[in-house]
Amino acid sequence: DTSATTVEDYLKGTASWRTDLYSECGTLVSHAESIDLIKAYGAKFTPELKTYTQGDLALSYDEVRAKIAQEYLDANVDPSKVWLQSFNHPDIEYWLAQFPETFGKQAVRLDGEYCDGTLSGCALDDEFSTMRAAGVEYIAPPMQMLLQVKNGGYAPSEYALAAKAAGFKIITWTLERSGFLSSGGGWYYGTSNDFTNNDGDMYEMLHTLVSKVGIAGIFSDWPATVTFYANCMVTPERYSLMGERASGKFGRVELGPRVDYLVNDMESSSLKTLLTGCLHDPSLMMKPHDMSIGHRGACMQFPEHTAESYRAAAAQGAGIIECDVAVTKDGELVCRHSQCDLHTTTNILATSLASKCKAPFVASDGTTEASAECCTSDITLAEFKTLCGKMDGADTSATTVEDYLKGTASWRTDLYSECGTLVSHAESIDLIKAYGAKFTPELKTYTQGDLALSYDEVRAKIAQEYLDANVDPSKVWLQSFNHPDIEYWLAQFPETFGKQAVRLDGEYCDGTLSGCALDDEFSTMRAAGVEYIAPPMQMLLQVKNGGYAPSEYALAAKAAGFKIITWTLERSGFLSSGGGWYYGTSNDFTNNDGDMYEMLHTLVSKVGIAGIFSDWPATVTFYANCMVTPERYSLMGERASGKFGRVELGPRV
Repeated sequence: DTSATTVEDYLKGTASWRTDLYSECGTLVSHAESIDLIKAYGAKFTPELKTYTQGDLALSYDEVRAKIAQEYLDANVDPSKVWLQSFNHPDIEYWLAQFPETFGKQAVRLDGEYCDGTLSGCALDDEFSTMRAAGVEYIAPPMQMLLQVKNGGYAPSEYALAAKAAGFKIITWTLERSGFLSSGGGWYYGTSNDFTNNDGDMYEMLHTLVSKVGIAGIFSDWPATVTFYANCMVTPERYSLMGERASGKFGRVELGPRVDYLVNDMESSSLKTLLTGCLHDPSLMMKPHDMSIGHRGACMQFPEHTAESYRAAAAQGAGIIECDVAVTKDGELVCRHSQCDLHTTTNILATSLASKCKAPFVASDGTTEASAECCTSDITLAEFKTLCGKMDGADTSATTVEDYLKGTASWRTDLYSECGTLVSHAESIDLIKAYGAKFTPELKTYTQGDLALSYDEVRAKIAQEYLDANVDPSKVWLQSFNHPDIEYWLAQFPETFGKQAVRLDGEYCDGTLSGCALDDEFSTMRAAGVEYIAPPMQMLLQVKNGGYAPSEYALAAKAAGFKIITWTLERSGFLSSGGGWYYGTSNDFTNNDGDMYEMLHTLVSKVGIAGIFSDWPATVTFYANCMVTPERYSLMGERASGKFGRVELGPRV
């Protein structure tokens, strides 16, 4: 942050569409260490030699050029798996001269000309001829130099056609480095800024680069985007026998890289050994699992209760997905975490609907925090649908609406929150049903005020919308913190919705019998027919004998015969300082992100939970498929080499 007045603030400045989730203390590596790591995962190498200023350093430029190659030889790496690269042509000349049949043959000349892709702007002929005559096989310009917009679409530029005609193998850079593409994509899309207008355009552009320019490879800040395209469009292969396929819209669950990060972050333990084995097992299925419940979708990185968040949860294998239910002015049900949170979860304050808010925006005066309050009950369903979902948060020091709407935690991201698609409860049912998942709507506290619907009518409507959508009630877990809601569903739907109604426990006690006073309440609820109870994680755990253990509350709930659901994993950011509220009974013990798997293992194997809400369902989906109901393909065909049993694309694709 170049406006900073302190070192602490200077070290901030991560773009809002990126995330600091993994940057608490990234592990720096030497070049030699990077070789060992990449080799262990079965990948290949493309080191770029940056401009070297010798100054008082002992190594000469030629010694650096030689050393970068030698470290691959020292590691017994086949030079055919290495593409040395540089913007400085003397580096390329050195490798061609010293390693003509190995490293030199694959040396990549990065093109820093940064021209507009036209022949007149790039003056290519002499340079291309000279490089080809010198033995240069690979050239790597930025994407924009390879493209133009022609006839209403992306097309190869004159530069691209000339490079192909000269016989170069072309690599380009850099995909997924531009954030939102709605405003054209910035520098990397420089020759197509007026045409590019949405994030999905990168696949149209990539398709042109592959199918018409003929690139050999492309650098990407998020490789999964390219990996998916390449496996779909370039060299598709399919297993000859896949065993039972998961139902629903996805052919496979996409966990993404976070699972590998968490397992590697664990301290040595028998569980870490088991989970590592699952990571490396290509035959292990990753299927949707009911233990994995998408909390507001996948709201760690996607705006909560949006279509995008629900799709991300389904992609990550959430077997059950949550819609918190609130009521609009015209009596329609919509998905929001509370009746009055639109000012922090949508862009309402930046629209004309701000005038309808219960409490308008008031700027901070330096002493009093900025504030506003906007409710679903302030607007109609049609008006609600015009809003954009954003990551939940507000900057209460703000003096403008624009700044107030910021406030996303640094370990989250705004990458998907340019305009999240808000949904009604009925629309959430259709979407979740299409992906083959199940449902757990939570009825939020309803303040009727001037609204036409009575509380009982809301309670009835939430169930009726599943019946209207032909959803089997056995796939629905209605939930509420308010016991009268549970009583209503038990009375009105005793053999269907009532039987699976989930009583959320908002007691927030410390998990001890003395602190929670459970006996009478548990007996009363069980006698009334309540089967499911859902306290927060901390109430189910204690630290005992140097590890996580079931709390007295957990043991009492099991003894009473409850099926237990808990909440919420992946909602605490970094766990190095104890994990905050959700880890309240284990703050002094929890000290790294990987601890959440040790905690989850205790909740499953010793508490016996039936499910757990997570802001990032993949974390639970992986555990459940590894440790709860592992299934393996009977025939996998040729297996990928390296450390991963399968490529994990994640939900971005």
